[in-house]
Amino acid sequence: MRRYALSVLLTALVFQASPVSAAQNDSLLRPKVKFLYDVDFEYVLDNAEYDHSKGYYEPSSTLHALRLKPGIGLRVNQDGGKILHTLFASLSFYHDFGMPGFDIKKLINEANIFYRVDARLGPGEFSGIAGWFPRNFMEGAYTGAFFSTRNVFTDNSLEGLFFKYRMPNLYAELGLDWLGLQTGNSRERFRILSAGEYKFPYGLSACWAAHLFHFACSETAKNVVDNSMVHLYAKWAVPWTPLQQLDVTLGAIATYQWDRASRDSRTLPFGFQSDQTARMWDAGIRNSFYYGQDLMPFFGVADYGAPYARDLYFGEIFYHTHIKGFSFYDRLEAFYEPHIFPWLDLRVAIVLHLGNPTSLYPAFRGWQQIVALRFNLDKLLRK
Repeated sequence: MRRYALSVLLTALVFQASPVSAAQNDSLLRPKVKFLYDVDFEYVLDNAEYDHSKGYYEPSSTLHALRLKPGIGLRVNQDGGKILHTLFASLSFYHDFGMPGFDIKKLINEANIFYRVDARLGPGEFSGIAGWFPRNFMEGAYTGAFFSTRNVFTDNSLEGLFFKYRMPNLYAELGLDWLGLQTGNSRERFRILSAGEYKFPYGLSACWAAHLFHFACSETAKNVVDNSMVHLYAKWAVPWTPLQQLDVTLGAIATYQWDRASRDSRTLPFGFQSDQTARMWDAGIRNSFYYGQDLMPFFGVADYGAPYARDLYFGEIFYHTHIKGFSFYDRLEAFYEPHIFPWLDLRVAIVLHLGNPTSLYPAFRGWQQIVALRFNLDKLLRK
């Protein structure tokens, strides 16, 4: 009798426990939602003195500004963290020092609103983003022929889609950035960007960077300009060195450019570039040497009275050599870049610009003095 009663009791307990176990399993599989918040702060003082080149490239100027980007969002953890979905929104408060008065409309100069997914995909990790998102989602190495340091700071966001894939020996990214909407005098402008690196043993890598820029028409300007650029290069991160970093790259830059207003304007400027970086105790030298043709042949071309200039080209201005045929441009930077904390970075640099001497200007084109500071709360919260 006692054995029968014990058997009934155990059976009842098992059936009662089953729904609890199923509920527990269901809670493990159910996506978990987490509230996110972040604050990103950037300060830059970039004083450019180009009097030695008599303003032939660009006039001397100073960029002295700050940016504060607070934001909030949600993260959905799916399949125990194998897939992360993120929705995020932030405002960008931007101020140029010395700007008179206070205008809240000028202070809030842009926003970021985006969806992001991170997931394991095969042997690697995949990340994708869509919307209006921060530029630092890009991780590829784009030489100064693509983007100047000022452009990277002032044009802080991308609009469109971007994808990244990472494996132990491979990194690749591909994206679409929509820069302009066709309305009034504003042109439709968009570009496709890609960069990557494949690593071999002994610190060797095969790398690329490219963009396809479509500079389309507006309601008043009906011509279209194509500007495509590819940078293929080999990289050697020297493994046998007491230095903190010793890198050397060697490669070629090729472009295809066509102002469709003229059938005869197709041009294929190209050149060769080598970059060298040596770093010890967070201080070092970074040098970029370019030998080739003018990579910005349409910079001064005027369309309805307005030159293409910085609407068409985003790179360092000295790649616009003003010289027919081949010439050299060298950018030499001495820097101190301490990683003070995981969430705080400092950069102090002096940059010298040199090129082929001509009857108009000497080899020394000008120089920059740069101080930059960045605070990233997200990196602090991850600690």
